[in-house]
Amino acid sequence: MENNCGIYCIKNNINDKLYIGQSINLKKRKRKHFSELNTNCHVNTHLQRAYNKYGKENFEFKILLLCEKEELTYYEDFFIKLFQTQTYGYNINDADSPPDNRGKRNGMYGVEPQNKRKDIDENIDVIADEYRNGMPLFHLAKKYNIARRHMRIKLRTVFSKEEMEIINKQNSKSPLIKHDNNKGTVHNISSRINMSKSHNSSGYFRTSFDSYDEIWVYKYYDENGKRRKISAKTLEKLEKRVKDRNLEWIKFEDN
Repeated sequence: MENNCGIYCIKNNINDKLYIGQSINLKKRKRKHFSELNTNCHVNTHLQRAYNKYGKENFEFKILLLCEKEELTYYEDFFIKLFQTQTYGYNINDADSPPDNRGKRNGMYGVEPQNKRKDIDENIDVIADEYRNGMPLFHLAKKYNIARRHMRIKLRTVFSKEEMEIINKQNSKSPLIKHDNNKGTVHNISSRINMSKSHNSSGYFRTSFDSYDEIWVYKYYDENGKRRKISAKTLEKLEKRVKDRNLEWIKFEDN
């Protein structure tokens, strides 16, 4: 494994649960994870307990995607949501959250510099228009060099929570990941992930990665009109999870 920048997972081969992470040095990150797990001092206690229970021979480190440093949080967030690792796996925090408490004793932890806040405030109307016209929150945060959570707070001064949910749904129509022949890590992510947002566009479909033969995904709208998804490694597991939620088991058909 080369010292590449990208997204990885630690997989429990007994129950297929995953931990998703990012690193600018995958080889070093793998060594650090297993060093901490082997000495029973990993910062993620959920993963540590599973490692102690099932044994080190049942855990493996896999690369999911090679990408640029600036893209790490975007892709980590995608995979966490795709595999639902905060619900069914070992991820505790969001993709853009620090893995532990480093820096929190600093009184300025999490505070944007004054000059940066001023720049954002002066351009908030332009930023709001870009957001309204389809630029995802991640790209806005990257463009204006501000943490995504702070960009979200700024936008809430212009849009209500309900308006932001609607805009986020519209913005999510754009492709999340494109195939890159140079990187070659992503084999195929079905375009059906970006399904029509009509309330009738529910159902299951398959998407695949180099690291996995196939992943099954079911998308639907909940009673509040919010887009939801369920994923599993096998169709049988997905069907059980869908039916456990009293959802109709149907195959998604492209329009």
